[in-house]
Amino acid sequence: MSDSIEPDYVEPVAAPSGALPTTSNARGTLDEPVADTFKRDVSQINAKLRQVVYPHFPVALGTGELADDQEFVKGADLWAPLSFIILFSLTLSQAHSLFSSLFVLCWSILLVVAFHLKLTRQTPGSLLSYVSLSGYCLFPQVINSTLCSIVYPLLLRAVGSGPWKMRCLLILKLVTFVLCSLWSFSSVCFVSRAQGIVEKYPLALCFIGIGWLCVVL
Repeated sequence: MSDSIEPDYVEPVAAPSGALPTTSNARGTLDEPVADTFKRDVSQINAKLRQVVYPHFPVALGTGELADDQEFVKGADLWAPLSFIILFSLTLSQAHSLFSSLFVLCWSILLVVAFHLKLTRQTPGSLLSYVSLSGYCLFPQVINSTLCSIVYPLLLRAVGSGPWKMRCLLILKLVTFVLCSLWSFSSVCFVSRAQGIVEKYPLALCFIGIGWLCVVL
């Protein structure tokens, strides 16, 4: 009797025009090199960032319009939000023992944003899909934390010493905080199509709160 082993090759399904890249692959991942798996995951995360976060939105879609909401829900993943939260917590907790607190706090804020999006958006979707969408909008805050906690202190340390360094560091942190918070807020408003003060205020409050941590820590 012949062994009934399913083939590892799976026939790829063509995606509709303008849709997000799907997570299905031509081959399985068990016999795939780790480097190929990592490269594919990074490519998928970058494709979603190009549609949700990067300032030049038309680069991804070619029309400047948001893809269908259902495509965003179907293409949701938690790998990118998890990576962003870990990086954010690690960079801010360098000189403090705050990694676990920051990790839990970020997930809690993303849950609040996800509940808000689920209640205000007309398109049905799971809570995890909205956590994924809001987690992608955390990417600018990762840049914010990296600049404020690592890049700026190293640059000022290389320049020299003096009382002006603390003032300069504070000014740089405030500028980066404003820019990255506006970036995160505009991204989450773009992907959620939020309109009006009732829909936008909770989103602004959550991401401004996350960004302010980079200034005070």
